[in-house]
Amino acid sequence: MLERYLQCKTNPMLYKFHHINQYFFDILNNSELWFSKPDDFNDPFDMQIQLEICMSKEDKDQAINSIVEKLHTPDFRFDKKVVAEALKQRSYGINQDDNVRQLLLNEFKNLGVCCFSKDYDNILLWSHYTNGHKGICLGFDFSVPYDYLLHPLEVVYSKDLPLVKEKNEILKGLLTKSPDWQYENEFRIVVPEAGLHSFSTNHLKQVIFGAKTSSADIDRIKETANSRYTGIIFKKAKLSRTKYELEFEEI
Repeated sequence: MLERYLQCKTNPMLYKFHHINQYFFDILNNSELWFSKPDDFNDPFDMQIQLEICMSKEDKDQAINSIVEKLHTPDFRFDKKVVAEALKQRSYGINQDDNVRQLLLNEFKNLGVCCFSKDYDNILLWSHYTNGHKGICLGFDFSVPYDYLLHPLEVVYSKDLPLVKEKNEILKGLLTKSPDWQYENEFRIVVPEAGLHSFSTNHLKQVIFGAKTSSADIDRIKETANSRYTGIIFKKAKLSRTKYELEFEEI
């Protein structure tokens, strides 16, 4: 059921990992996040679906009657009943147009998607997305009222491609991933158009530095964040001396 995808069980905080570069400082300075097109995802299985959309007899009849009415004009007259019946008989054996899949995917190719995790302490996330723990992790609280579009949705992990039986279920394609990615504990925000979208300065609550983030980067980022945001909690990761895990302390 699509409701499974839309019922967001968001933690109070969601986290975004980032290299420290100009794009990161653009996030801080402009309070804007980049929303990518699905075609730009690094996982080629993203937006792959099983499509089983079948129009009911009633839907087909209604669509054909509408087409016939539009075609019938004072300059182009025909027996509407005969033409409609002929079209209906030809359509009853058709369960799915070969082009439906591509048409649906084209409708959603310009959507914008921004990805987050509910975890900030995952070693793999720090290793994969922060330049080997030299980068940063931003903590957002999207329960703060601002924009209805910024509503995080939880990703579902499945061995099977999502089965789409109705057009309004196409979002499953953006919210289903292979169990190989389950360690990311991902949430996504989906907006109608890719590109930059602003967030409220009240959304950003935490700035967490990696275990290898340089002192110079820490000082610069703290100064930048404090000039635009209020009440930010700054933390820094460090490697545990006894376990394969990260520890965090406020700085």
